[in-house]
Amino acid sequence: MKGDKVRMAIGGIAGAVVLLLAFSWVYSKAVCGSKWYGRTTVNGVDVSGYSLEESEKLFPDGSDYTLTVTAREDGKLTVASDDISYAIKVRRDSLQEVFDEQHDHLTFPWSPHELEAANDVSYDESALKTKISQSELVTGSSSYPITEPVAAQVVYSDEKDTVEIEKEIYGNHIDGDELYDAVCEALDQGTEVIDVSDGDAYPDMYLQPELLATDQEMKDRLEEYRYYITRFLTWDLQMGDSETMTPKDIFGVTQYTDAGVTYNREKLSEWIEPFCLKYKTADKDRTITNHNGQKVTVPAGDYGWCLDYEATMQQTGDTLNAAVDKKAADAYLEDPSEANKKAITTDLETIYKTVGFRKDYENYEDWDPDNFIEVSLSEQMIYVHENGEIVYSCRTITGKPVEGRETKKGVYYIKEHQEERVLVGEDYETPVKNWVRITWTGTGFHAAPWQKWGSWTPTYYVQHGSHGCMNLTLADSEKMYGLAKYKEAVFIY
Repeated sequence: MKGDKVRMAIGGIAGAVVLLLAFSWVYSKAVCGSKWYGRTTVNGVDVSGYSLEESEKLFPDGSDYTLTVTAREDGKLTVASDDISYAIKVRRDSLQEVFDEQHDHLTFPWSPHELEAANDVSYDESALKTKISQSELVTGSSSYPITEPVAAQVVYSDEKDTVEIEKEIYGNHIDGDELYDAVCEALDQGTEVIDVSDGDAYPDMYLQPELLATDQEMKDRLEEYRYYITRFLTWDLQMGDSETMTPKDIFGVTQYTDAGVTYNREKLSEWIEPFCLKYKTADKDRTITNHNGQKVTVPAGDYGWCLDYEATMQQTGDTLNAAVDKKAADAYLEDPSEANKKAITTDLETIYKTVGFRKDYENYEDWDPDNFIEVSLSEQMIYVHENGEIVYSCRTITGKPVEGRETKKGVYYIKEHQEERVLVGEDYETPVKNWVRITWTGTGFHAAPWQKWGSWTPTYYVQHGSHGCMNLTLADSEKMYGLAKYKEAVFIY
């Protein structure tokens, strides 16, 4: 009994299939033998139920054709038939081929058919190239500026207090040749709308960023940056002053090259130079109490505190290029506690080019007020202060007040002693005794026995002045040689 039911079911299905096929044959051959099948489009034109000859008249000739191109950032380009003398005609042989191919197969009335036939298309290629090359999609405009692609990059996040990857910017810089090819393809097919921002359909249409945030290279670069910058560099300048180079500061002086992450000398200089200038007093005017008890302001010279810029640059660069303790860096990133911060902090020596007696970054009273030397150009006198008293004074003959020979005013310091030295200038070469250097440009105390000391007056130097040095009698030079202490402040005013 059960087998009979199965055989009856199979028989029913087979009968239905036969009837369906018979119906399809009748529909395909008898009903639509000389016409397009129902639900048929060719090149997007509905030709259902039309004969081949009738359907030919349905296709547009392109006289009212317009192609609309949509692009990134709401860009748009329209190409009208009149712009390029556009004309289109479906090819009869291709239409016949598609028609015959459809009728070689049975079909069901409800089956859709989307077919394509070749067209004969003509247009002015020169006019099209001009249209595209002058379009705002290519040249840009005030309402449609061209933005270049920007590669993904490593940036510092204040919120996360470390580095992260900033996503790439694709921009809208279109490739004019690619756009031309896409428009030609649309014209050949009679397509009315294309979207060239579709990356799947037009993968080479736009200039692309060199690196994407998802690239493994960017992920590797992020890790390298993270370990390079996760540390602190500190300088103790005493008196409660200190400077710290933070991870953010370090990131600001870095660059990425073929060799990986390293510091950029120019960027590092932009950090180190203000640091050095912040604690520089060597370029400041100073006010002293002179031998008469009067307040005298003396212009800046080279005395005072001055960090050694080149040495500090080298020191910082070497420290930055040294390997980081990755384990300590990871611990700090996980928990930025004081203990973990200390573990990644490097204390650096403060390297000075010149120093003062004491530090005073507010009033610049950084010399020893009880021990210094003053040179009064108006009096042509030298006064030596020791332990708050004037222990010695003597006459001097300073530089002749003409260009290239005058003695420069300023606050300097004793730099060296030489019992004998040969002073060399453009027009002289003179051996001297008891040389005490005050400036690196050649100003100092020394004996000048050739001067007519018996004719000395406070104005003698106007006619008989030196080349900038403080000329002394032999006896006074011997005394000054012993009294002038190395690095002691000298005030010339």
